Amino acid sequence: MDPEPGLFRTVFSRGSLSKCVPIALLVGTILSLVNQGSLIAGGDATVATWVRVFVNYLVPFCVSSAGYFSGQRAISRTGANSSSHAATGRSQTREQPVLEWRQHR
Repeated sequence: MDPEPGLFRTVFSRGSLSKCVPIALLVGTILSLVNQGSLIAGGDATVATWVRVFVNYLVPFCVSSAGYFSGQRAISRTGANSSSHAATGRSQTREQPVLEWRQHR
């Protein structure tokens, strides 16, 4: 069984960065325009304003990177099982259990 991918190695991999950086740029720009746009446009931005702008880009990068890492970890955990399914011709995707909702009277 392959070891699970390391956090920093996965987050700063080419695959992760190619997906997470554009997300952070888009979301960070929108958040910065909404939250600090008037201060920046008015020339009243302080160091605190620019720290907030930085955080507006950092948070979406961290969130999307966490999602990417979680997905890669799930793939590595099921990867060993997928190769055995390929030999038998069975589907390589796991079926999700169906939740049953029951009303209690």
